[in-house]
Amino acid sequence: MSFSNPWKMGCWFLPILGSLVFAVGASAQTTRYVVPVNPGAAAPYTNWVTAATNVQDAVSAATAGDTVWVSNGTYYLGSPLEITKGVTARSVNGFEATVLDAQYPVRTNRCLYMNHPAGVVDGFTVRGGHAPGDYFDFPGNCGGGVFFNNGGCVRRCRITGNSATRDGGGVFFYDGSAGGVLEHCEIISNSAQWVGGVCMGAVTGIVRNCVIAYNTASSRAGAARIGEGQMCHCTVVLNNAGDRAGGIEGSGLIVNSILYFNTAVSDNNYSEGPVFETSCTTPDPGAGTGNITNDPVFVDAAAGDFRLTTNSPCVDAGSPTNQLAGDINGIPRPLDGNNDGTNAWDMGAHEFVHPEADSDADWLRDGDEILAGTDPLDPLSLLEVSRLRFQASAPAVSWSSVNGKTYALSRSTNLPAGAWTPVQSGIAGAAPMNTVTDATAVGNGPWHYRIELE
Repeated sequence: MSFSNPWKMGCWFLPILGSLVFAVGASAQTTRYVVPVNPGAAAPYTNWVTAATNVQDAVSAATAGDTVWVSNGTYYLGSPLEITKGVTARSVNGFEATVLDAQYPVRTNRCLYMNHPAGVVDGFTVRGGHAPGDYFDFPGNCGGGVFFNNGGCVRRCRITGNSATRDGGGVFFYDGSAGGVLEHCEIISNSAQWVGGVCMGAVTGIVRNCVIAYNTASSRAGAARIGEGQMCHCTVVLNNAGDRAGGIEGSGLIVNSILYFNTAVSDNNYSEGPVFETSCTTPDPGAGTGNITNDPVFVDAAAGDFRLTTNSPCVDAGSPTNQLAGDINGIPRPLDGNNDGTNAWDMGAHEFVHPEADSDADWLRDGDEILAGTDPLDPLSLLEVSRLRFQASAPAVSWSSVNGKTYALSRSTNLPAGAWTPVQSGIAGAAPMNTVTDATAVGNGPWHYRIELE
């Protein structure tokens, strides 16, 4: 009996290159649950049978360190969801499936109020929030979608269709707060008098790995105001202001970002002198290092696809400043985007995956590793046949697997002929390893096995 190790795109036959050690530790934290409808809802909501139907109820029942898991559905907010302790509210299947809706104009309240440095909201569409009041109602008239009052983190969210009568239609960092972090988010189609997307005044907040697009301000700063904070690896495009700064205003630090195709009466992309480092914008900021003014060359900006193309000047043009381990979609950084043998950071929210590059030199191309769910920066993370042995007098094939992926196993007794016989398809990934026993193998072999990603 034998197995072979040829390789081609979509198929992996690799031998063992290393071993993995897994450790499981105990945790004292409590997990709580939320579903849209549940006649049996009962505090403290510690299982799906008694899950809450209101996210705030489960968050209020939680204590520091707890996680609140929220199932698919739309959750209508009669008042802002308040995170006032160190808990995490996380959706099960991401923002495409889970919505927090404040229902403006039926109601006039914000969606999220972040008021704890260790509070986290992860994986929701945040929409329909509104911060009402006239010009003098500050800060109650700011931050229709998200209001950071005392730090915290909002990640992997789509913040869209929110508004404010003054500042920060999508997101507002209050000047007196302890900052906050907005990461891996889409801030899309929000509006305000000033600063349609993200408003950060005199705070040391961070906006990173975000796309900020299609936001509008009737006066200034269609996309964002960055005062004393930082923006890193963001793509800021197609925002509009009625007066000036269709993109960004303020004096904050902008690193490894793209500001392009924004519009205003004056200062289309920026005003008030942000500090740019290794970023793509026009006109040339003058000061700062590594900045470029070339068209970033997106896949399809008109259709809202702001990923970079192989000929984009932003590929491998960033710097290690404020290093981020992954892009807006979790693709690892830095990859070898121009296939020159050197890994480097890209500008913008998306890391370009070159179809032929092998950033970790493990003989698997980066594009194949992304499809397989393995890490293109870790040579020990790859789809491989890792063990072949007899089990109950039949060959048992084991391979490293990833949850959420589906595999097919096939067998050949004559590799030169290229004939493969299906053994089993539709095999659900069960990390860290799947094993399938081939009871259909007859005789003494030789048998060669191939594992493919479906």
